[in-house]
Amino acid sequence: MALKFLNWTAAATTVQAAGADHETAPRLVVGGLNTVTGADGKAGMALADKPKLSESCRVYNSGPAPLLVYPTPDGSINGGRTGEPVRLPPGCYALFECVDGPNWCYLHS
Repeated sequence: MALKFLNWTAAATTVQAAGADHETAPRLVVGGLNTVTGADGKAGMALADKPKLSESCRVYNSGPAPLLVYPTPDGSINGGRTGEPVRLPPGCYALFECVDGPNWCYLHS
């Protein structure tokens, strides 16, 4: 199934949140829309291991609790602490974009 959003079309991927760090969490699909189920405030998803500059992924948290999204252990999100996840509230959409090696920028609705 493909979704159209803001004049772009991307394959939709549904994934289950799991894992408590970057090593154990499933990877988000770069370049597509990831609809994540099962967020419980403890389970998470991981960003790409070796992202390229300006690669992005879109995430929708369809779970009932915040979704943890982990950068690589040596990376950060929005200049936060190295390896620390961000929390995407339930029912929110986010855009993650690689801005420098393992570092990502994060915007959410």
